[in-house]
Amino acid sequence: MILPRRTHLAVLASIGLLIQASAIAGDITMANGAVRFSVPDSWVPIMQTQGDPETQVFQVPDPSPAGAKTLSRVTVSVKQAGNMAGYQSWMGQQTARARQLTGYAPDAHRAATPNDYFYTAQETGAQFTYHERYAFSGSLAIQLRCVRPATGDARWQASFDAGCDDVASHLPQ
Repeated sequence: MILPRRTHLAVLASIGLLIQASAIAGDITMANGAVRFSVPDSWVPIMQTQGDPETQVFQVPDPSPAGAKTLSRVTVSVKQAGNMAGYQSWMGQQTARARQLTGYAPDAHRAATPNDYFYTAQETGAQFTYHERYAFSGSLAIQLRCVRPATGDARWQASFDAGCDDVASHLPQ
């Protein structure tokens, strides 16, 4: 059966959207290809912005009962910084914003480094663990932010943390 031209184009467009959506679930490219990484297929893309900054946000499904009430997520943001001073200024703004979160407290179990920050804060009445990593590459400032409940299934938390570590290992340094 031969489809009318409009139907054929609609089918091709639908297939293109499906391919694009499946590509988002695994291999990610940002900043015109300067930043590339992969995420597990189980991570659900929930937000994407274009421009400066460019952001990708993924929900990491938590199978626990508490997971239905919380939003565990991983965010990668890329911003044109121009130079090291611009990067340091942007990173300072981001870390200052974090310190303003309700219940902000540095993580007593993990020490911050110049590019890694560990802290806890309150969201929706629950304690969350935050791990922010920063990098400067070329003229790009990059932030990886991993947010999950501070309590819950230890195996799931380890899997979440491993996924974040894997994304970090593929970001430019």
